[in-house]
Amino acid sequence: MLVLVEKAFARQIHYLANYVSYISIQIVTQILTLFYLYTVFTYTDTLNGWTREQAIFVFYIATMVTLTAECFICSIHQYYQRLVRGLLDPVLIMPLGRRALQLLRWSEPGFLVPVVVLLCCWPLIDPQPHRPLEAWIGGLAALVVGVVSIIVVFAVISLTALVTQRVAPADFMVSELSRMVFLPSSVMPSGVWQIALGIGLPLLFSANAAGAILITGEYRVAVILTVGTAVLAVSHHIIESRVMRTFSFPGG
Repeated sequence: MLVLVEKAFARQIHYLANYVSYISIQIVTQILTLFYLYTVFTYTDTLNGWTREQAIFVFYIATMVTLTAECFICSIHQYYQRLVRGLLDPVLIMPLGRRALQLLRWSEPGFLVPVVVLLCCWPLIDPQPHRPLEAWIGGLAALVVGVVSIIVVFAVISLTALVTQRVAPADFMVSELSRMVFLPSSVMPSGVWQIALGIGLPLLFSANAAGAILITGEYRVAVILTVGTAVLAVSHHIIESRVMRTFSFPGG
C-alpha cells in the first residue's frame, strides 16, 4: 500500500500544473466562502448562538476535512470509471484488497500538504484552545468520522455507475452538498430532521460535528454522524457485493 501512495504522489507531482491549479481553485473557493461568513457577521454578532470566531473555526475544520477526503475520493472515482469501462483486469490481479485499491491506487496524497499547513495554524484560529482532554479526543474522533462520511457518500453515489454503466457525477454532487459543512451544527435543522439528514447524508455534519464538540461540548451531532456513516457504509457494501455478482463489462 505504501508503494501505491508513493506512486500516486509521484504522479501528482509529475503533473505539477494540474496540482497547483486545483489547489489554487480550492484557495479561491474557500476565500469566497470565508468572505460570505464575514458578510453574514457584519449584520449580526451571533448566528444562533455562534460567534464569528467560532463559525470561522468550523469553516477551518471543514476545509481540512474536505481536503483530506479529496485525497481518496479521486481514487474511488477512477476505480468505478475504469471498472465500468472494463479497464481493471490488470489491476485486479495485484495482491491488494479491493478497498485498498479503491482508496489508494489513484489517490491524490498531495492534497494532504495544505492540510498539514492548516494544522500548523490551529493555535491561531482556535477560539478556545483550553478544553478538557475528552473534548480533544472526541473532536479528533469526529474529524476522522467526518472524513470517512464524505468518502462513503461519494462511494455510494459512484456505485450507481455499476447499475447504469455510466459514470455518475458524484464529484459535482458531493461538492455541492459539502457547502453545508461550513455552517455550525445548530444552524442546521434540528430534531427529527437532523436525525434524518444525518443518516441519509452524513457528510452534512462531517465538519460541524467536530466543531460542536470542540466549541460547545455537544456530542449529539457526532453520534448522528457516526450512525449515518455506518448505515451508508454497510449499505454500500451490501449493494456493491450484490451488483458485482451480476455485473458484466461493456460488450460482455
